[in-house]
Amino acid sequence: MDRMDIVDPMDRLRGESQHVRCVHLELRPNLIRVLAFAALTLSVFGERGLGQSLPFTVVQGDGLVHTASGFLFPAQIGEFHRVITKQYDQSGHDVSVGYNADRPQVAATIYVYPAHGKALQDEFLFRQNEVVAQHPGTRIIGHGPASVSPAKIPALMTDFVFTDNFGGRIQQLRSRLLVAQQSNWSVEYRFTYPASGGKKAAGLVDYLQASFSWPPPNKSPSQRSEAN
Repeated sequence: MDRMDIVDPMDRLRGESQHVRCVHLELRPNLIRVLAFAALTLSVFGERGLGQSLPFTVVQGDGLVHTASGFLFPAQIGEFHRVITKQYDQSGHDVSVGYNADRPQVAATIYVYPAHGKALQDEFLFRQNEVVAQHPGTRIIGHGPASVSPAKIPALMTDFVFTDNFGGRIQQLRSRLLVAQQSNWSVEYRFTYPASGGKKAAGLVDYLQASFSWPPPNKSPSQRSEAN
């Protein structure tokens, strides 16, 4: 069965720089690699000015490494396939990568960007308020400490319920926001899926949250230069 194009309503404007966040797309199987590469090419070349840095390096197995932070974004993580990348600044430090799962449908975006000395609690509340402001009637159904990656890096988490367009129709949705930090980087996770996806969709969210690996602290020279 062909996949549907999905725009995730958790996508939003970047608070400080007002860049539009990554659009999640569900793609036909034979187009995933081509369009993901095209999206990367557009973000690297089509939207760059002179002197703008390349944000990603392609590695064996179709993985993408964020050059500045060392984060590796595989083409596939369990049921999730990588669908799009986005660059939000000229230096290539502020980026996102979108992943989708098909059955049930779950849209996910992982954002990596400099922390600029902002405390985790402050950054988390800022991102949480963005979600609430963007979706009138949003209900918070859970919040508190959590962890991400196989290394169980501490994070803050909120689960939301709201109604919006997903997969071409208005429906009740569940969403999760997580924010974590390491060295000089903030990492934000956003997941959205129809409430009808139930426990299976929630399980996929838990899987990606726990499975996406982080690089060792202070892996890249760019991280050290950001602190200066």
